[in-house]
Amino acid sequence: MKDASEWADFPYFLAVAQTGSLRAAAQRLGSTHATVSRHLESLETAYGITLFNRSVDGLSLTLAGDELLPRAQQAEIAVIGARRRLSGLDREAKGDVRISVPGSLASNILPGIFTEGADPDNYD
Repeated sequence: MKDASEWADFPYFLAVAQTGSLRAAAQRLGSTHATVSRHLESLETAYGITLFNRSVDGLSLTLAGDELLPRAQQAEIAVIGARRRLSGLDREAKGDVRISVPGSLASNILPGIFTEGADPDNYD
């Protein structure tokens, strides 16, 4: 499915758009310039359009690249946001909770807070 591989090309597009060179983008991504170039060519082929002007000074966005950039940035933000929101949702919190408080707080206030809705079988 070509649509799925286009997603894989977006980080490379963004890195080149932000750095202006294949080598700098590769360094940022921990990749090689050949890999970055291959992903750009894949994305350009998928859309049937040139996204970068290539010159001895580096790469610059074409009109189409300028049009794609904010959408790619929004997609990146959405993916990062989803990862942050979902991180840890499949893990259950468990373990001991220990609280240190002054004696008067421990004997007068905390018992009412902790017994409200608590299951005494869960405590040692």
